[in-house]
Amino acid sequence: NSGTLNRAESAGLRDHVGALTFSNSGTVNLSDSSYITASAAFTNTGTIKKTVGSGNASLGAPLENTGGTLSAQSGTISLHAGGVIAGTYTAANGAFINSASGTFTLGAHTFNGPGTIQFTGGELQLSGAANLTGLALAGGTVSGTFSTPGDFNLRGSTLAGTVTPGGAFNWSGGYI
Repeated sequence: NSGTLNRAESAGLRDHVGALTFSNSGTVNLSDSSYITASAAFTNTGTIKKTVGSGNASLGAPLENTGGTLSAQSGTISLHAGGVIAGTYTAANGAFINSASGTFTLGAHTFNGPGTIQFTGGELQLSGAANLTGLALAGGTVSGTFSTPGDFNLRGSTLAGTVTPGGAFNWSGGYI
């Protein structure tokens, strides 16, 4: 997609045979209960956004958001197949971007919002320097050997590795 793709409410794009390749350099507009499911990666260098409704839109394909933007202006965008957390993630007030399941790695990224960008399920594999500022670790497993430039805030995830925080280690939930 190099133009605009509008996913209607409850409409899905599903790869039943494992042959779908989706690359976006334009804009994908998601709505409540819309979904995209595929076994191959969804490569995004454009914009994926949810602008209307308080419900959930799901991406069930590994998201390779390399240089792209993921924007929740209302409701929730849930990621259910892992991928690379990179590019720009923006959540408006009251909106959520939820990394819910699958295996994720961290690339060059920016987290913006007054809304919530959170890791709630699956595994987040980290190594080296990992800037987690703006990412709530609310569930799932954070693994690897890594350092953070500031405070490390564990709010519900399981830490299955070694972290060297540049600031305080704040543990309010989860397991070590």
